[in-house]
Amino acid sequence: MSNINFAPYSGAPTLLLNGRSDEEHPWYTRALPLWNLLSEPKRLVLIDGAGHVPPLEARVPPINEWLDETLGTVRMRR
Repeated sequence: MSNINFAPYSGAPTLLLNGRSDEEHPWYTRALPLWNLLSEPKRLVLIDGAGHVPPLEARVPPINEWLDETLGTVRMRR
């Protein structure tokens, strides 16, 4: 069963992070159809020069930014 079957049922805010050079899930053939089925709110981040698993330094900043915007910033207690 394909994961894409469940996309229309997802109502949660969704971040789709994909490497532009992803050989396992190519953007145009696997990720774009999934993206089109996801409901709002959603955000897409394509990482240039990255394959299926983008390096941490490329994926952590967009994830943190999305989490801050979606859930609010985290304040540290002292």
